[in-house]
Amino acid sequence: MRYNHHNTSLKDATILSPMPSPRYPQPWTTRQTQTHFQNRWLRVDIDTVELPDGRLYDYTIIREKKHGVAVIAVDTSGNILLQQEYRHPVEQIIWQVPGGLIDEGETPLAAARRELLEETGHAAPHWRYLGTFWDNPALEDMQIHLYLAWPAALVNDGNRDDTEWLCWQWQSWSWLKQSIRKGEIKERVILAALGLLWAHGELTPQGWTPPPPQSEG
Repeated sequence: MRYNHHNTSLKDATILSPMPSPRYPQPWTTRQTQTHFQNRWLRVDIDTVELPDGRLYDYTIIREKKHGVAVIAVDTSGNILLQQEYRHPVEQIIWQVPGGLIDEGETPLAAARRELLEETGHAAPHWRYLGTFWDNPALEDMQIHLYLAWPAALVNDGNRDDTEWLCWQWQSWSWLKQSIRKGEIKERVILAALGLLWAHGELTPQGWTPPPPQSEG
């Protein structure tokens, strides 16, 4: 093949360019761990790790003391229950779904039921486990357990923590889709929830449709 520097297609350029040596992922070996900060929520460690090529590298890790839950709560019309709360690290009031941390000795499902009731005053008779995802695996070890709850209904005023200043609203799936497209919703749990609902075959172009009531007898 003749190589013409001034008239080379993208396909030809790809063929002629040398391929870099593959660097397949391999586990790292932790040689030392030093804790630099901790409180009742988390611990900040610096792990000295040995990379696959033998070099040593200091890696900062946030190790959470509790894992979390989140709830996709849906009403009889198929609307989704969303919250608005100020999040100081991003200095914005954001949209999110109900959720929180799992207390010691508590199951993820029990924590999800509790958080939905405490934060919004809602409860639901039907619950389905959708899956678990890493919160931010490049920085921390926290896992979030996600549940679908329906039909959610208001049963009391809730019992929020002293630092929880939030409000809740029912929103349609079309509103949610438009808000994500416009960049108004960036919260990782909502985005992960849509992926898990899609993977389970729960979503249609119109959103989530409640299953028909079971006939008695």
